Amino acid sequence: MIEGKDNLSVEKEKVIKLSSDSQEELFMDWLREIIFNLTVNGFVPLEVKSIKIEETQMKAVLKGGFLDNKKTRVVKEIKTPTYHMFNIKKNKKWYARVIFDV
Repeated sequence: MIEGKDNLSVEKEKVIKLSSDSQEELFMDWLREIIFNLTVNGFVPLEVKSIKIEETQMKAVLKGGFLDNKKTRVVKEIKTPTYHMFNIKKNKKWYARVIFDV
C-alpha cells in the first residue's frame, strides 16, 4: 500500500520480459517482478502501455514513477504472491486469484 500515490506521475517506461515453465509460473513471476521493482528501485507502475503474452513468455511495457520519501512512501509492504488458493484462467480475458504475503 502506497501513501501519497496521487503525487506520482509518469516519469519512465520500463520494459519487462519474462519466460517461465508454465502460464501459472509466468503470472507469478510477473507479480514478483513488479514487487521487486517497487522494493529495489522504488518504481511504481501507473499504467500498462502494452502487454504481449505468448504461451509461457511475455513482454510488457509499464509506465510509472518513483517513490519519493517526502511525497510518497510504502505503508504496507507486499512480500510475495502465494500459491494458497491461486487460480488463473483465460476465457476472452485473463482472470486470476492471488493471495499475497504481507
